[in-house]
Amino acid sequence: MFMPLLFPGLHFQLKSYLEVFIGRSLSLAHEELLYSLECFSLAALLFLCAGLVGSMQKRGAKQLSPNFSAMKELPFALGAPRQESRTQRRTRLIQEAKWKRKQERRSTKAEACPKRPGWRILPSHMCKGYEFWMDTLKGDTYITKRAQLLDDIARLQDPPTCPWSFPVLHTNLRNDILKKGEDVLVLLRMNQMLRWTFKRFLTLIRIRRMSSVNDKDPITMESIEEPIEIPFFSQRKLYSFEAETIAKYVHKQLVANEGTIPTPTQPRNPLTNQEFTLVQIMAILDRCKNLGHTSWALEGFTACRYDLESFLLFHRKPLRIHALRTTMAKVLDWDAIDTLYDFIRTQFDIHDAVFPRGLFKWAVRHATDHSQMQSWRRLCIKWYEVYILIDDVSTRSSMLAALQEKTLPLCSSYRQLQTLRLVDGGRSS
Repeated sequence: MFMPLLFPGLHFQLKSYLEVFIGRSLSLAHEELLYSLECFSLAALLFLCAGLVGSMQKRGAKQLSPNFSAMKELPFALGAPRQESRTQRRTRLIQEAKWKRKQERRSTKAEACPKRPGWRILPSHMCKGYEFWMDTLKGDTYITKRAQLLDDIARLQDPPTCPWSFPVLHTNLRNDILKKGEDVLVLLRMNQMLRWTFKRFLTLIRIRRMSSVNDKDPITMESIEEPIEIPFFSQRKLYSFEAETIAKYVHKQLVANEGTIPTPTQPRNPLTNQEFTLVQIMAILDRCKNLGHTSWALEGFTACRYDLESFLLFHRKPLRIHALRTTMAKVLDWDAIDTLYDFIRTQFDIHDAVFPRGLFKWAVRHATDHSQMQSWRRLCIKWYEVYILIDDVSTRSSMLAALQEKTLPLCSSYRQLQTLRLVDGGRSS
């Protein structure tokens, strides 16, 4: 009943054709059959249209979709004259030029993005017929493919769980697949070695084409005897450093501190102040170790897989000790002065003695070479070292008590400092 409503002319035309063909008017049964055929034809037409539209969307074929602008230009392409003003003509030419540039960019982009080559570079005649197995393993790296293959092998080593399976047949098939899996594992390793060798060869060629930046060591400005060459591929430049100098420079950055707080920083290039990449810092430390220039900081940083946070976490105690000793070695540094002054005041409070604040404010800055102040400084370093290194409470308490006994005579014999201050009265705090 839909066809007479949607397409009345087509329906009556078909009906008249059938009546002429039969030679008499259609009966009710014939009209019902005609309606069924018309509905079936309409459904088939809609199904074909839906399939065509779905395939166009799936393939992303925009060229197959109707282009109304091209349809408008069709009469003019066939020779029809254009009736347009100068402004309209200029606008049309500009739009056509934009469209041509857009099409050129699309074609250039499609040509500039070739398909990524596969992970396997071994030729097929060396794969012993296992190339399909190697290519279908999940992942695009050696580690992921190897993990997937080992999982498959481990799954095959489990006994069959099906009650109606044949144990002998399953065992023979399993042994055969396990043997082939071992062959595939060897081929994966060979492919990875070939990739690594080829990549290393290309890297060496790129390094040979780089231009050297410096002939002398940038830190000491002396000639380089044991060179370490670090390439920067982004700049296409090659930097040279002295092995001993760069080892000390990296060590200094790893044990950097602000006062008594360790603040290690990522190693940087002394010429450009850019951070070394992971591959560069690995090459530097490995080369320095081979030449015999290493330290506890460099060894610890290597053991922590070149991660700064892990290095600070696992080597916090030696870093704090180094920060404390470095700070206290600079007797005129404000961090050292404050640390020593706080320690002396704490010891006076522990022994319930009167603290001459003005005297020691002057002494920590102007009497640094006096024997009593040097004794105070040594005891201060030991006191804080006990707090840093000793975790056991009872052991720490006993060691701190021994240090308190040594500070007791110093708290009662500061008269010499008063005399020295009177003599050196020109420099008062």
